[in-house]
Amino acid sequence: IDVSKSMLYNIEPVREAILKLHGEAYRYRDKVGIVALKGMNAVVVQHPITNLRVVANKLLTLRISGFTPLAAGMLKAWEVLKEAKRRDRSTIPVMVIVTDGNANIPLKRSLQMGEVRTFDPLDAAFFKYEDLAIDDVISVSEMIKREGIYAVVVNTNPVLMGWQTSGLLVTKMIAKITNGNHHEVGR
Repeated sequence: IDVSKSMLYNIEPVREAILKLHGEAYRYRDKVGIVALKGMNAVVVQHPITNLRVVANKLLTLRISGFTPLAAGMLKAWEVLKEAKRRDRSTIPVMVIVTDGNANIPLKRSLQMGEVRTFDPLDAAFFKYEDLAIDDVISVSEMIKREGIYAVVVNTNPVLMGWQTSGLLVTKMIAKITNGNHHEVGR
């Protein structure tokens, strides 16, 4: 889940939508976890568990934080799902990506070249690294597809004008590369 500043006006409807999914997951005894895009990286807020009350409480305590390291969040979720599959071969991994798609922070380590990168937060605020961030999102999307993880992409701000136009294009691209579903929810 994207909890960047650009999600400020969308976070409450997103919480409501995810809590509604809570009922479906509970009915099927699914395991649910949360990875949040926070600051310049991503963190596992909750590893997958069947106690959805814990997940719901963690979801309610998420706070808006900084930038949109979308590739880092997707990569962290990929790692979590890969580990869940390793622990239980019957696991059917599904990644739900909830974001406005406005990626502005690339991975700290390039997936192609392996070099370590550093970023100036001020430059990131002005989308100086957007192209690199989107390249990383593409690379991670391809990894998700190769791993056989089903992706559901939810764009929370489907705008096709102004500076946020790229967000919708990015989320559609993720869904296309992963052969996943794309959904749009407005404010």
